[in-house]
Amino acid sequence: LFVIYLEDTVPTVLGELKIPGFSSSLHMVNAPHMIGVGRDADPETGTERGLQFSLFDVSDELNPRQAAVLVVADRGSDSEALEDAKAFQFWSAAV
Repeated sequence: LFVIYLEDTVPTVLGELKIPGFSSSLHMVNAPHMIGVGRDADPETGTERGLQFSLFDVSDELNPRQAAVLVVADRGSDSEALEDAKAFQFWSAAV
């Protein structure tokens, strides 16, 4: 996950977060939080494991973090949300 500053003529990477696995899509929760939908992976081999939902916090732009993670299924599982971002919906409780 990269935090990129776009207000200058040259984009600048402010922060970077490396985690095992990947997110196929990111969905805004509020200004500093996003939900990532993707796969967990073994950090040593890169072997994909289960379906993974991550909550990312970028309130500190220089040090983004994974605030929470949930692996919900085993390696053989699949989800439409991995291929189509519109297959995942989120409604914030805050109005």
